[in-house]
Amino acid sequence: MKKVFLLILLLYDTIVGAQNIYTPYKEYIYETKTVIDGKEEVQYISMWATDAAWEADSSQRELFYAYHKHYNKDGLTTAWPYNGNVESTGIIETENRIWLHPPRWNNLEILEYFPFPEINKNALCGDKYKRMFLGSVDFLDRWMFLRYKMTVETIGNKIIIQGKAKSRRGEWLEMITYDKEKGFVYMEFISPVDRTIKLKLVNIIEHK
Repeated sequence: MKKVFLLILLLYDTIVGAQNIYTPYKEYIYETKTVIDGKEEVQYISMWATDAAWEADSSQRELFYAYHKHYNKDGLTTAWPYNGNVESTGIIETENRIWLHPPRWNNLEILEYFPFPEINKNALCGDKYKRMFLGSVDFLDRWMFLRYKMTVETIGNKIIIQGKAKSRRGEWLEMITYDKEKGFVYMEFISPVDRTIKLKLVNIIEHK
């Protein structure tokens, strides 16, 4: 009986300990810059995770994105947890890995065609791997197979992931910067048809 209790306690500690970056009630504010056909638009996104399973998928926790045209720390805090312009998706966070669905609303829908932000916390500088996408690209109105070659670079407390995929229309480029204490602090996505998206972490707010 004691062994069973210790095993349950160990599993509980593992699960709780895994949520050490994107804990519930912690709000991440990103500045987003989208450039489409040479026109730049700046907006802001709030991101926060919960303890609830996403769409009954016990492997993922629920993750929310709220969209704002302007950023004001006090204004955003009083509006918590937001009622309108909110997108629900999922996140996986374990002791060694973080994977999340990126925001994909309106101009950010093209992020579906890039590798989702994912970090192996034990990644080493020089590591290489591949990510693939097969599906219909809406804004090109065609099916595509993209094979991304991913490379890892570590600088101090940061892990930088870069990915490249070649297509007949040109290169698809991605760069993710992960801070071991703050999580994903920078994300940049460049498509071969003059569409660029940059997300930069500008604030973290603790609500509890």
